[in-house]
Amino acid sequence: MTPIEKAREKTEALHALGLHSITTFEELRDTWRRIVFEAHPDRNNGNEADLAEVNAAYDFLCQEYADSFQKARARDAMPGRPATRDREVDLSPDLEALCRAKLGEQVPGEPLDGASARPQTGAASVDHVPSAMRRRGRQLSYIIPTPLEKGPNRVALPAGELVNRRKVEPKVFRFVSPRDGSGTVEVPDEARASIFPGAKSVRIHFAGA
Repeated sequence: MTPIEKAREKTEALHALGLHSITTFEELRDTWRRIVFEAHPDRNNGNEADLAEVNAAYDFLCQEYADSFQKARARDAMPGRPATRDREVDLSPDLEALCRAKLGEQVPGEPLDGASARPQTGAASVDHVPSAMRRRGRQLSYIIPTPLEKGPNRVALPAGELVNRRKVEPKVFRFVSPRDGSGTVEVPDEARASIFPGAKSVRIHFAGA
């Protein structure tokens, strides 16, 4: 059978069932059952020739669409990928104390981590400690209850969450803020790779004044 003849037969089979196209096997089966019920010789003076034509069309279409039906069933049977949910936890008093202690270890005047950060001569850094940590997949966010201060800022952030939760330890991220108040600071790629291995992004959210 040539492609043209096959296409013509498919069109005729669809026409016999009163269909223009087929989306699912259930659609084909339900249409065939309804027509067979209505065209059966024992009901409403049905015609055996019409019934035979409908059955032939149904058999042909089942074979013609067998591959696509099977793929659709396999696709529908596959479990959907679970949605990634945010997981937010408050910092424990012990971890918060470790963060504050880590800030105390830093030497004033040390270089900044921010890619565009430029230290301001004579300006003291303002220290911050997060109150909560949020995780969505490999995206990390830290909630800071204190506002940004214009100039140098330092934040002690628990790192290691994506490597080993039992070995989470504070790391200090340093940057210069161009303004005061609330805002979000994203850790640059270079600092993120060294401080937060495995993280896709790290954002720090500061509260308003």
